[in-house]
Amino acid sequence: MTKRTSSELKRLAREFLTGNYAVPILTTFLASILPGFCLSAFPFEQSNPLAAVSIIYFAAAFILHLLGRLLTTGVVRIHLLIAKKQPVSLMDLFWAFRHQPDRYLLGAILLDCVLLIPAVIFLPLPVFFIYSGRLNVRLSYLIFILCIVILLPIELYLNYTYCLIFLLFIEYPSYKVLEAFKISRSLMQGNRLRLLYIQLSFLGWCLLGLLSLGFGFLWISPYIQQTCVNLYLDITNGFSLSSHALGTHIDTSI
Repeated sequence: MTKRTSSELKRLAREFLTGNYAVPILTTFLASILPGFCLSAFPFEQSNPLAAVSIIYFAAAFILHLLGRLLTTGVVRIHLLIAKKQPVSLMDLFWAFRHQPDRYLLGAILLDCVLLIPAVIFLPLPVFFIYSGRLNVRLSYLIFILCIVILLPIELYLNYTYCLIFLLFIEYPSYKVLEAFKISRSLMQGNRLRLLYIQLSFLGWCLLGLLSLGFGFLWISPYIQQTCVNLYLDITNGFSLSSHALGTHIDTSI
């Protein structure tokens, strides 16, 4: 089956969002501010990061990060419903809290660990050189910049490889966490550059969002998210997911 181009996916996104923009805008806004708003209630001791109050702050930040993942999953599901021409509401933002939240939380923790591994491998050595004084400052920072240059494409690759896990959780409640990672990796083979191209095509829009002091992202973010959901639907349309699911029964209900 012929894959849709970036322009076609974006055109479909605009069509799907026409007349349906209110809920995506509001839920995207709430999902972006609620974790930070709740975190502001916890004090942080800048002069002593190891103080008890700072440790509580970091613990709260981690928990709220995970809860934020549940909120963003609700946003993703809203865009999936819009693409399937099904009704959406504000309460869909909290859908993941009511439907096997443990899967989404475990998936988020595992994804964070996967994304953290390259940083753990590449960054300790240059940081050691910078703070130990073993090498001159210029050479230490050159090694640090080199490690960052190597690290960024690796992080991008891993992000793109496992970017479908939450969509798979939403559409297929029977999938286990590791199964979703495996299937996402399989489905994204040959599609990572498509996703990269789509995201790069929004750079102009993001610039407009910055020039609008961030307010433009209330419209731009749903547009980007809807296009990415359309890419997921385009990718899976030509696949028999049951062949990737290790014999697991597929429940197609949303």
